[in-house]
Amino acid sequence: MTLPQIEMTIDIIKENFYYFSAEDFSQCFRAAMSGKYGKIYNRLDGAVIMDWLRTYDIERTEKIVHEQMQKNSE
Repeated sequence: MTLPQIEMTIDIIKENFYYFSAEDFSQCFRAAMSGKYGKIYNRLDGAVIMDWLRTYDIERTEKIVHEQMQKNSE
């Protein structure tokens, strides 16, 4: 990625995932690096990173909803 591409990716991430904590980003990138979100095939760009973040966000939201449902049923 070129510097302008990196800067644009950062801006898009900040706009779309402003509610993520540092821990959220850490967990997302650890999962991605371990292959949880598929193989990279020597391609790392903004689209790949955004896909990782969207996938993590869905998992994160499902986990929060599940925890809230369990808490409410107690």
